[in-house]
Amino acid sequence: MLSKITLSQRVFIVFLIAIHAGYFISALILNHIYTPDSPEYLLDAINIKEHFTSYCGNWNEVKISGLYSLRTPFYGIFIMLAKSIINSDFFVIFIQNIFSLASCLFISKLFRGTHYTSISNLFILCSLLFFPVYLIMVNSIMSDIFLMAWLVLALAFFIQYIKNKKSTWMLFYNLALAAAVMTKPVMMFFWLPNIFITLYFFVRLRQKPLLFYWCILPLVIFFWSERNKNITGYFHFSSIEMQNILELNAGTVLTIKYDMDSSKTFQHSLIKKADSIPDFAIRSKYIFSTSENIVKDNLLIYTYAHMRGMLNLMLATGRENQMSFFAQEEKAPISIVYEAQKKGFLNGILYYLGNVNIAFLVIGALVALWNVLTLITFILGMFSKNMNATIKIFIYILVVYIVFACGPGGYARFKTSIIPFLLYTFPFGWEVLKKIFKKNAVQS
Repeated sequence: MLSKITLSQRVFIVFLIAIHAGYFISALILNHIYTPDSPEYLLDAINIKEHFTSYCGNWNEVKISGLYSLRTPFYGIFIMLAKSIINSDFFVIFIQNIFSLASCLFISKLFRGTHYTSISNLFILCSLLFFPVYLIMVNSIMSDIFLMAWLVLALAFFIQYIKNKKSTWMLFYNLALAAAVMTKPVMMFFWLPNIFITLYFFVRLRQKPLLFYWCILPLVIFFWSERNKNITGYFHFSSIEMQNILELNAGTVLTIKYDMDSSKTFQHSLIKKADSIPDFAIRSKYIFSTSENIVKDNLLIYTYAHMRGMLNLMLATGRENQMSFFAQEEKAPISIVYEAQKKGFLNGILYYLGNVNIAFLVIGALVALWNVLTLITFILGMFSKNMNATIKIFIYILVVYIVFACGPGGYARFKTSIIPFLLYTFPFGWEVLKKIFKKNAVQS
């Protein structure tokens, strides 16, 4: 088996392991594997183990209804199972590194034996080097890498179905999607585009089981929402919906329309009023409807905010994640774009350059350039005639869905779950890009 692997492939594997090992060792030394969300996942794991209930707060304190549904339970279950083997948070991120290695090797294997092999392997390594947020999330107690693992597994099952047309693979595919939605609520509405994927194959192959398999994802969402209703009195999938629509949707609109201070003042005022409502369902509906009305009343601003968030997800460097992971605690400006908007173009840029770590500024510039290239090749990959059309449809539907679903809150770390899909589309997009340059060179 080993003899079938070429020398270049072995070199690729060595570098792949070395890069992962470097970040894992950094995590061990620096111990910066926690984010503000990490305690919720760790408490969820404890409560699932000790009380057989998903709850993201301290069980011995007064119960807060929203914490029963704040985080979907699969990442908590994963943490619980991992720590039952070795009771250490570092063992959790060690397994996450295995997930990442497996995902990278899977994408590489898809190109093995083709003329894309070298460029595919090179791009995988460059992406790990020039998009550090990915490996930071791999080495953090966060659900992003676990979501990515389920999505890659769904892709693997999807490809197997395309190859042999056995409907069982679509069962596995839909089960992987169900596991993904129980890992992170961002997949909550993917059952909608999944209808079109299912109908496409049903019309072509007339396999009736496909229609039953499609029902898995919406049924899982329904039953978890029903569970939350039984506990909290409110039928909903995740209480993070209320947090997001207030902070990311309505909050962003008010920040753009007025300023950040006005937005924060409004949010604090709304939360204060909501806290006076004892009934969780009424409280949640009040937050949701009030925030929704702000969005509806400012649709043009919200559309701009949503599109900006999507672009930010694809291009953001994740500078704050880097500084936190590598123990850089200086008080730094939010971003060069934000400072330019707040203080004026020239003053904002000068302020940013004068208050940011130069090393991280250089790294940020390289990451930004790499993100631009990744976005360009992803877009151009759509026009490649060499990519399997059916796989292309699935990948682009999934990636566009996730980018769109993150909306105004398009942070760099959310890109983690779609990195393998960007790795897959790169060689095809790169080929199209080279043809464009050659064509322009000949014409000039």
